[in-house]
Amino acid sequence: MDIIEFINKNKRDIWMIIRNIELSNEKLLLEKVKSNFPILKVRDELKQKYPKKQEYPKGVKYVIEVYPFDTEKFQLAVSGETYPIKEKLKEKGYRWYADAWVKTIDFMSIEDEINKMLEMLQGAVVIIK
Repeated sequence: MDIIEFINKNKRDIWMIIRNIELSNEKLLLEKVKSNFPILKVRDELKQKYPKKQEYPKGVKYVIEVYPFDTEKFQLAVSGETYPIKEKLKEKGYRWYADAWVKTIDFMSIEDEINKMLEMLQGAVVIIK
């Protein structure tokens, strides 16, 4: 089994380990992990750009949640008052899953996708997980 196969087979465990490292004070180890997983650097940049919100804000029409999906992709979930725009979301490649419209996006394209959605969903709030 090569390293890519191993990573793809054990994504959930890898993300749990990364999360534990982030919560620890092992800064040197965290930097080493981030150098091997560029998606983490992109996520950190997004967290700097968008205000930190952890919960669904009241009185907001749309919420765009962004979180790492695997080692090279983000999942973007759009929720809120989406029924009137569901056809537009389908056209843009989103699919309904549980209680949100979701799309998996390569980590290099995530910022462009967020900007497109912010343009389409005026007044939306972005939450980076």
